Amino acid sequence: MNVRGSKMKSKRLPAGGLRTCGMAPRPEDPQNEEGIMDRDRTRPGRIPKTGLQLSSILCVAVSLLALMSVAVTARAQTETVIHAFTGPTSDGANPRAGLTQDGAGNFYGTTEVGGAYDRGTVFELVKSSSGYTMNVLHSFNDDTANDGGVPRADLVMDGSGNLYGTTETGGDYTAGTVFMISPPATAGGAWTETVLHSFNTDTEGDGPHAGLVRDASGNLYGTLYSGGDPTCYCGAVFELTPPATSGGAWTETNLYNFTGDGTNGDGYDPEAGLVMVSGNLYGTTEYGGGTNDDGTVFELSPSSGSWTETVVHSFQGYPSDGAEPAARLALAGGNLYGTTSSGGANDGGTVFELSGSAETVLYSFTSTGGDAKEPYAAVIMDGTGNLYGTTAYGGTNDDGAVFKLTPSSGGSGAWTETTLHSFTNVPDGYQPYASLLRDASGNLFGTTVYGGDSSCQFGCGIVFEVSPATSAPAVTLSPTSLDFGQVPVNTESAAQPVTVTNTGAANLIFAAGAVTLEGADPSDFTITADSCSGQTVTPNNPCSVSVAFSPNAAGSETGSLVFTDNASDSPQSVALSGTGLTAQQAIQNIIQVVNTLYSDGMINGGQDNSLVKQLQHAIELACGGNINGAIGNLESFISEVEDLEGSGTLTLSQATALIDAANSVIASLQAATGPITCS
Repeated sequence: MNVRGSKMKSKRLPAGGLRTCGMAPRPEDPQNEEGIMDRDRTRPGRIPKTGLQLSSILCVAVSLLALMSVAVTARAQTETVIHAFTGPTSDGANPRAGLTQDGAGNFYGTTEVGGAYDRGTVFELVKSSSGYTMNVLHSFNDDTANDGGVPRADLVMDGSGNLYGTTETGGDYTAGTVFMISPPATAGGAWTETVLHSFNTDTEGDGPHAGLVRDASGNLYGTLYSGGDPTCYCGAVFELTPPATSGGAWTETNLYNFTGDGTNGDGYDPEAGLVMVSGNLYGTTEYGGGTNDDGTVFELSPSSGSWTETVVHSFQGYPSDGAEPAARLALAGGNLYGTTSSGGANDGGTVFELSGSAETVLYSFTSTGGDAKEPYAAVIMDGTGNLYGTTAYGGTNDDGAVFKLTPSSGGSGAWTETTLHSFTNVPDGYQPYASLLRDASGNLFGTTVYGGDSSCQFGCGIVFEVSPATSAPAVTLSPTSLDFGQVPVNTESAAQPVTVTNTGAANLIFAAGAVTLEGADPSDFTITADSCSGQTVTPNNPCSVSVAFSPNAAGSETGSLVFTDNASDSPQSVALSGTGLTAQQAIQNIIQVVNTLYSDGMINGGQDNSLVKQLQHAIELACGGNINGAIGNLESFISEVEDLEGSGTLTLSQATALIDAANSVIASLQAATGPITCS
């Protein structure tokens, strides 16, 4: 049994054990109980991790940098499941690798298991105007011939459309393979798989977990998770050279065998693939790097026919630096960017930058408040310097997430992390372990190992697309309706405001005259103030419109205050309502108020009789056509009310309500152009 040492991290499993499509755990599968591949080799000399060997200065400095980073919640992104895998004997299951895209927009990838022999597939998703069509290009069968099995890495495509990849198992020595999938000579034909090399555990190494990098001469470079130095079996970096003549054998060369003995600072267990920069190879080891044993970034440089390894950075682990890097590095702007699956200020993993040998932690995942955590995939960078990636855990549901890291505007401050999408399990995916692809429109494409179709116990995995949130305005109205109550005919009520707030992410634009009155009785309402029409309202800011009710006739009146703008739900409207009263009805309403005050003991019978008589006489005069007489009686009524308020019989608010009501009737009578309607 190949003992990985005390540092080996136990891969997290879902409740119920192994997440595969009805398969029992196999020692060679990437998620057995210990998270390792059992080998008939022993690794001596492992140094147990005994604690952090950091100076207090380094610990404080890197921790402060991590704390400076900020996590925010994104505006709603749109996630679409492009394809949900369906498992054994079908299109495959559990895609751990990322996608490769050709010039026509078609995607290519691998699944760990499933397919005709349940040992994994190479698939193609053909793009069309109606979506994507799944084609299985090859089903692996490592039980026969020299074919490989359990491909867990992404593919690399050459200029002729050939795809190159690795399998963790199978081949002549059951130690894994490098393969090529070639397109058919004529459209619609079958793709052809060729095993370019079968690894030999005793002489080379085994268990390639990562994809390949291809140089301009067609040489392929990769890593072996185990094997190499027979005293250690710590993994290796290899080169595969094409034959001089077509059909010949490819030549495998181990460029470097890791030692990982804990004394020279070398790493071991290279989980990730390589990146080539000016002929040099850069990569990571998941463990090793001295006494901290938290992994390394290494460089391999060619010189006079041999390669020299240099440890560029040794990770220090929680609570300052990252630990256990499991992803390929990314080159951008002359610097290298990468992730660690654990460590950092919160032990949720990190995103880091290497400028030369100087490492900076750009962000430490928090694993709280819906933040993403534990990135096992490489990051990618857009044209403005933003980084995008995935985490296997975290997010709102702890099922993994897609995140974005945005640099500060000045370039020297904190990076801001935004969770673009939190996976939700079936029918959505969960646990993305692979890096993303980004198209010119900013859409992100990737895979999740689980979720999607429930044909597998925990879902067979998906291919997904995350589209950026569109910048658009949005309108929020407050209130959404106005009721003016009862208002005497030919008078105007007090104005009531409507506030319009732009709750979107882009400017809300109102043209001149964009706010109008519509509906059944628009002439009975009046816009008294308008700060919206002809204006541009920026996000999170308001404008307002005020409306009054001016009934032209007795009875119920309705209308709408309508806003026309550039929001997607334009036009928006506020319902308007009110009731017009005749002079007789308005005075009778006042009499009812007076009688209520009498019943409550506020005024005595004599006062009530005097006030009511004034009002009743006003009705008689108005209905008889003596408008001026009616107004005179109402004015006498007002004088009596003022006296009652002055003596303390009525409160100020009670007197004001009666006086305002009487003045409204007076205004209605003064505005009348014909006989008063009476019943």
